[in-house]
Amino acid sequence: MPSDMPYAVNLLDKEKIARDIELAKTQSDFIVVCPHWGIEYTNEFNREQEEMAKYMTRLGANLIIGTHPHVIQLVKWVTADNGNSALVYYSLGNFVNFTSDAGKGVANRAVRAMANVTLTKENDTVKISDYSVIPLVSQMIIGTGKVTSYKISDYNSELASDNEMTKKDSEFSYDYCVNLCRQIFGTEVRIDGID
Repeated sequence: MPSDMPYAVNLLDKEKIARDIELAKTQSDFIVVCPHWGIEYTNEFNREQEEMAKYMTRLGANLIIGTHPHVIQLVKWVTADNGNSALVYYSLGNFVNFTSDAGKGVANRAVRAMANVTLTKENDTVKISDYSVIPLVSQMIIGTGKVTSYKISDYNSELASDNEMTKKDSEFSYDYCVNLCRQIFGTEVRIDGID
């Protein structure tokens, strides 16, 4: 950490996390934590992410939305040893992506998702009453202002064939995007926009 830039990043310090969650409990009915964790470009969450998710859940986090891997990862409920539970989106990927890398697996970077979470308040308790993912695809077109994201429900094979990602990873296609979402999210979470 640069000594002249203490604001640059908060490391995953368990004592600081505990203090922040305790403070959040005094000011809110529902706690969302967004940790910067995991291994870049890896679609599988690791043991450290899982342990940290359980730690944050035990402290009182209700929803955890992970960042940093730049690709999608599993969504699942986590239960801590004290009985607290939280919904964890391990990684939703980048909202927009234009990578310069090429090769097998680079196409995973074009697929991302948005968390779709419904909260309900009953008797002063806020809980998650519904949740899903809305898959997105980053449409990479050369030129200023031409990189954008599409919901997968609005995407198709024709758009995929125009995506610069086809030049970076020959496996990229509309079907590739759909299959990756099914593979990663499985049956743990409803996938909006995919039959």
